[in-house]
Amino acid sequence: MPFTSTLGITLLGILVACVLFGLFTAQVYIYHKNFPNESRWIRFGLVDGMWLIELGHTMCLFHLVYYYAIVQFGVPNAIMTSAPPSFAVSIFFHGAVAVLAQGYFTYRIARFTGPPYYIPVICLFLMTCQLSLDMVVGVKAAIIAGKSVEMYLTSTKWLILAPLVLRAVVDIIISVTLVYCLLYQRSASAFKK
Repeated sequence: MPFTSTLGITLLGILVACVLFGLFTAQVYIYHKNFPNESRWIRFGLVDGMWLIELGHTMCLFHLVYYYAIVQFGVPNAIMTSAPPSFAVSIFFHGAVAVLAQGYFTYRIARFTGPPYYIPVICLFLMTCQLSLDMVVGVKAAIIAGKSVEMYLTSTKWLILAPLVLRAVVDIIISVTLVYCLLYQRSASAFKK
């Protein structure tokens, strides 16, 4: 695989992530402007906390681009030989933001459904598993990818995929449960229209 194509796809992915961070920043601004009376833990703990973690993630991505495009400029296979520490840190940040978002929706499901809390407990268990796996992936990235990205990718293939699969499963459970709750509320209350 030529260096230009791997660096190019990395740059495109990071540019898309930066555009999405800009959209997220606009959403946070609009949220704070339109909902000043929302509870403090949601405004400052959840929304601003997620924004700060996502800012850290974006900064790690900027460092990744700088490392490969400037520091390793002219090194033909630099993207597969070693990764900077910001690569591992970005994995931690990504996992934290995903679990925070899923945790909030799980909290909303618990509020909608009430006891028994089967679905929220299942979601919390799966989120704990995915966060633990993200931590393991990040630690392995810090240890192995700092020496060889190729060795990291080949030795941890299933470990990289596992939290992503768990994240998708939790997202599906949350989506299906929220749709069911809203349909049930619509048929059982004044939301029939």
